[in-house]
Amino acid sequence: MTKLNKRQCKNCGEVFQKKRPLQMTCGYACALEYANEQKQKKAKKEWDKRKKKLKPKVYARKYRNQLQSEINKLARNIDAYFSLPCIDCGKPYTSQVDGAHFHNVGGNEHLRFNLHNIHSARAHCNQFDSEHKKRYPDGLRKRYGDEYLEYVQNGLRNEYRSLKLNESEIYEKLKLVRKINRNFHTYSLTDPKTARTYFNQIIDIY
Repeated sequence: MTKLNKRQCKNCGEVFQKKRPLQMTCGYACALEYANEQKQKKAKKEWDKRKKKLKPKVYARKYRNQLQSEINKLARNIDAYFSLPCIDCGKPYTSQVDGAHFHNVGGNEHLRFNLHNIHSARAHCNQFDSEHKKRYPDGLRKRYGDEYLEYVQNGLRNEYRSLKLNESEIYEKLKLVRKINRNFHTYSLTDPKTARTYFNQIIDIY
């Protein structure tokens, strides 16, 4: 009869002489404790996986809207970093600053989170001024030139034709952008266009 090797008990850590090839613990008491511990770990792991899938599904719209708010905030942070005025009228901001979308969200869902599509504007210009649609492209041209205006106006639509994000991904992106905004002061940025590309790459939606 082949003598079995000794091994360390998975529960208490004591070294013992195995009596069975697959024996993991030194005795009955340790076997019970070890089995119970493994059962609890397995149950927790399964619940964590279920919770991760369920939570975003329950709050999918809520998280999508919150992600939009955080992306808008990031766009405003970039423009504030470079002391840029309203993209529309060129004036300093009043109390409320919007992250204004060049391509509106309603008809361009696939571009809603792209930072090149979002620039800071006074709330009045963004929400109420009838000249907003004309002055926004003029503002981009004056600030960044014709090539960038062409990119925002047409290039974004050609480059990104759909937005493929499931509920769990939206939730993860939300946590990431919140972290970026919390730590925004730690970033060293060179110019607002490059900064938008840089953060788009980190967020990894586009």
